[in-house]
Amino acid sequence: MLISELLDQLPAEMPCPVCYNLKKLKLSKKRRPYWTCNDCWLQVFARGDRSIEVLKELNKISKVTSKFKGEKIAAGIVIQTIQRKLKIKSEIKQIRGKKFILTDDDDFKKIRSLEVELDEIQKILNRFSGLPEN
Repeated sequence: MLISELLDQLPAEMPCPVCYNLKKLKLSKKRRPYWTCNDCWLQVFARGDRSIEVLKELNKISKVTSKFKGEKIAAGIVIQTIQRKLKIKSEIKQIRGKKFILTDDDDFKKIRSLEVELDEIQKILNRFSGLPEN
């Protein structure tokens, strides 16, 4: 993937986790996203694939700059919500992957419970992005 294609999938700015000021997202030499807050002297690197997926998902919802300019704390809430969404998807995949055919009633109940939670999380993310909740 070209650097420009990767940058198009990521938000232009991210909030500093300490002061919540928006900072420009950059790519390291190894093509990993990072941002630096010169106000707090903090540098944040997205080292793993999961953190990059969170950033891509955040970008799908809205551009951080335009959506959260006056609501710095909201960006943190959205990021936590996206992380929960990805964790639920991973749990569902893990349950489905442990058996070729799901026969255990507890597995069905657990998957259904996770899917209900996933639907609720998606409604929350839609609310932040301005999409309809249906």
